[in-house]
Amino acid sequence: MDRFTRNDLRIIANRLERVLSSSRVRIEQFVNDGNEEEQVWSFIRVLPSSESEIMQIVQMARTQGWRMTPSGGGAMGSYGNIPRQRPVIVLDTHNLQNIIHYAPEDMLITVEAGMTLHKLQHILAQEGQMLALDPVCDEETTTIGAIVATAKSGPYRAHYGTLRDMVTGLRVVLGDGTAVKMGSHVVKNVAGYDLSKLFIGSLGTLGIITQCTLKVKPIPRYRELCALPGTLNEIISWQRAIMDSSLIPACFELMGEIPLLPGNTATSSPWTLIIGSDENEASARFQRDTLYQLAGQSLQVIGPLEVDDFWREYRRILGAASIVLRLQTQPAHIASLASNIQHQLKADHDITSHISVTLPEGIGRLFLKTEHVDEAKRALTRLRQWVQSQQGTLVIEKAPLAVRHGIEVFYSPRLQDGALELMQLVKDQYDPQHLFNPGIFVGGI
Repeated sequence: MDRFTRNDLRIIANRLERVLSSSRVRIEQFVNDGNEEEQVWSFIRVLPSSESEIMQIVQMARTQGWRMTPSGGGAMGSYGNIPRQRPVIVLDTHNLQNIIHYAPEDMLITVEAGMTLHKLQHILAQEGQMLALDPVCDEETTTIGAIVATAKSGPYRAHYGTLRDMVTGLRVVLGDGTAVKMGSHVVKNVAGYDLSKLFIGSLGTLGIITQCTLKVKPIPRYRELCALPGTLNEIISWQRAIMDSSLIPACFELMGEIPLLPGNTATSSPWTLIIGSDENEASARFQRDTLYQLAGQSLQVIGPLEVDDFWREYRRILGAASIVLRLQTQPAHIASLASNIQHQLKADHDITSHISVTLPEGIGRLFLKTEHVDEAKRALTRLRQWVQSQQGTLVIEKAPLAVRHGIEVFYSPRLQDGALELMQLVKDQYDPQHLFNPGIFVGGI
């Protein structure tokens, strides 16, 4: 692992100041809680204001062999495997916040990657539109580029899809310092391969995203949620009935141990099924009446004036987690698998856990909070082995370095033969010198 003294970094910073003003080049420190040999190390944070400045910085880094980490979400060091080489430069994109093109009639917007999700939603709302994405994050600080790089999504993915359905094009600065456009600036494009999809969830290992073109949606005329608290058996029965019905829920989320409803505590009902409606009032009424036939008096309705507060509290509770795990299995089995995991975690008294599962897709996320690193690592190892025995997968999406130390974050025994080799070829093509986040992706890529 490269080691640079404070004086080395000062010399590098002076060179970077030839491209950026001195106020946009800072030497900072990072607490490396995953490495007992060195608890604190220094790096240079740069804040470019344009794509051309990013290109110059990358070209300089390529010449000197400086490792880089793109940053746009403020959660540096929390995602992926522990890097083989620590970054010399953290390239912060928060100064790139311009609208490049917005055509409300085409329902497309192109923005720079440093624009925050909150700012983007505010701009779209003025035209009665929205980006149909609701990740668990701080919307006021998390950038669009960071969301794309980590492939974040939320409960409404059940209806609106994920970023792979919303991103139509990207501009990216590659490892040789050149900028390329990938994808398209139109809604439908069938010409050739859409290489922009490679960068969604790549954790900044292939290049630095500078612009994103996104499909947007009209803001729903009427938004409502129906909450169905119940036992696991009731939840599974309701899941089957809803999936066999004519209902098209905007969200279809199973929540465990998340105290969002009045009187709904872990002792009364640890599980709640949240069904959303994003159509009109008549459609919401039809869905509500159908669900009432299933759940009866236990059904709770969260009206249009309360929905935003509900999701804000949801993000606040889950956003406090220091560890996020992604669970995946067949949709028919995901509820029982999540229940078993929750039962196992209750035995670990030092770990607070919440579960949120998108039932139709068989994907869930476990949000854990603990200050006991060794206990967390033992729990993760035990849970992963058990989930694999049940034909599921458990990936560590986010965790402190100390928790990830010695653990393969992306381990999946069902990764097809040749997949890692293909991923490595893609990495070598776009970042031949492995400047960007080396080692943090699957298989140490």
